[in-house]
Amino acid sequence: MKTMRFLPFFLVWLVLPMMADTVDFSRDIQPILAEHCTKCHGGEKPKGGLDMTSREGMLKELKSGERSVAPGKPGQSELLRRLTSDDPDELMPPPDEGKQLSPEQSA
Repeated sequence: MKTMRFLPFFLVWLVLPMMADTVDFSRDIQPILAEHCTKCHGGEKPKGGLDMTSREGMLKELKSGERSVAPGKPGQSELLRRLTSDDPDELMPPPDEGKQLSPEQSA
């Protein structure tokens, strides 16, 4: 039973590092979108029908019939496919924009 009293401390020790790695949309994602994406995918006429200024805009069906973000289904995310594409015509942000994401930003 002596070991059991250390269990809560062990669990905190185990879980605390995982909590530090939690992604926060406002802190971690929104600044990247603002810097690299909303120039074209925001405002009154967002390209491709993708409005990256709101959650609703990112979840709705695009003009292509695809979904930019499919929660819980990364294989169906057009955004993820475009961010990791090897095809310069598909890659986002476009290479000619000169503002590519860093490896940390696209992870």
